[in-house]
Amino acid sequence: MKKSIILALVMSGVLMFSSCKKDQEPVTNPSVNQNVSTTQLTDEQVEAKIKDFIAKVKSDDKSTESMSVEDAVWNIEAALNYTFCVNEVDLVMNSEEIIEYNIDNEGTIDFSRIIAIYNELKEKAEELKQKKQYISVIDIDTENAYVSYTIAQKSTNKNTNYLAPISGDWKWHNGDCSGGNASQDALTKIKGAITYALVYEAGTYWTGINPRLLRADDYPNPNDVPTQPDNYRDNLLFKRMTGYTGYTDCIDNATINWYKYKIWDLMHSEIPSGNKPIEFKYYPDVNEYLQWTGLNLWQIKFNYGVQHVSGPKM
Repeated sequence: MKKSIILALVMSGVLMFSSCKKDQEPVTNPSVNQNVSTTQLTDEQVEAKIKDFIAKVKSDDKSTESMSVEDAVWNIEAALNYTFCVNEVDLVMNSEEIIEYNIDNEGTIDFSRIIAIYNELKEKAEELKQKKQYISVIDIDTENAYVSYTIAQKSTNKNTNYLAPISGDWKWHNGDCSGGNASQDALTKIKGAITYALVYEAGTYWTGINPRLLRADDYPNPNDVPTQPDNYRDNLLFKRMTGYTGYTDCIDNATINWYKYKIWDLMHSEIPSGNKPIEFKYYPDVNEYLQWTGLNLWQIKFNYGVQHVSGPKM
């Protein structure tokens, strides 16, 4: 087990990551049948499991046997979310604070090390709470060696899954089609519509959190129209090249709203049963080479997990 911990903080409203981290392994529970997936447990059973883990940590019970990395991460992550992410107001995601944190991602972890990891990550959460910030999700990513604390803001909307209509025509990046509003674009408009549809009720916390990255090239254009080039809307994520007939940097209103709904449907189709999307990020995959080829390519990242509801703890 590596002992070093790197604490490098980064603040960002939209952060770009890649790769998935932890599979949703079955997590055993002493009060139910062993090897039962937590997606099959009631909120009361999950809460009892979390409280049992927290009690062992507080008692400094180093006699407890070691855990697999998967079980250790689930327990630490669930306990942190249960303790710090239950708020008395409806929330919508706003920004993230990241600390680089390395946990070996295979084998087993002694419980003394699990206690140390929990207390170290808890200290950061307590620091954020002291700043009167709402923490909505804490995600441990062993694959990429970081822990993210998602900061939320109060929402004036309820979670009705309503995707507000987007008005106007927008460039795919940097402004509207008239040349104004440089701080907004089709990306921010779609991201905003989906983000504000992902509002979760007071008392929500999450377990089994995982990231998912989707790229336009993962959903190729089928050659299903009689004329060439093919319809770019066959890509569920936006992708346009100068070779397409009628190519323009301006994305018309109908197209923006079409992608808004398709991305919403795609995101939900990529989530395992019993899970829900938590937060949503959407950004262009652009580098110098792509700019020279005239390729407009978008990708999305979102987190998903199992939702639970508990009473306020603030």
